[in-house]
Amino acid sequence: MNIKLNKDFETEYPDDVWRGFTIRQVISIFLAGAFAIGTGALIWYLTRINPTYCVYLGMPVMAIILYIGFKQNQDMYLEEYIRELSYERKIRHLSFDAGEFNEHTARRFSMDAGVAERKLNKKRKGA
Repeated sequence: MNIKLNKDFETEYPDDVWRGFTIRQVISIFLAGAFAIGTGALIWYLTRINPTYCVYLGMPVMAIILYIGFKQNQDMYLEEYIRELSYERKIRHLSFDAGEFNEHTARRFSMDAGVAERKLNKKRKGA
C-alpha cells in the first residue's frame, strides 16, 4: 500500500527571484562578480600585468563567495550550519537525568576507577 505524502514545500519549491535562483543566490552571484572584478582591477593597478591574468587571479575570490552563497549541508546554508553546530556543542551536557538512568547501579569507566570507587564507598559509609 502506497501512501502519497506531500513534498516539503520549502525545499522542493523555493522562492525564485530570477531564473530559478533564490534571493540569497542572486545576491551572492552579484557579490562574487563584483569582488572578482574588484580583485582583478586591484591586481592590474598594482602590478600592471595583462588584464587576462588579473581576471584569472580574481576567480578564487569569486569561487569562495559562490561557495558560501550556494552550498547547503543538511538543507542548511553555511552560517545556519555553523550556528547549529555551536548550539549542539553548548547543549552537549543535558541539564537533567532521564528516569531510566540509575546512577547507583550504572557502571563507570575511568582511568582511576579505584580512586572513584573509594570515594563512593567513603560517601556510603559516612551517610
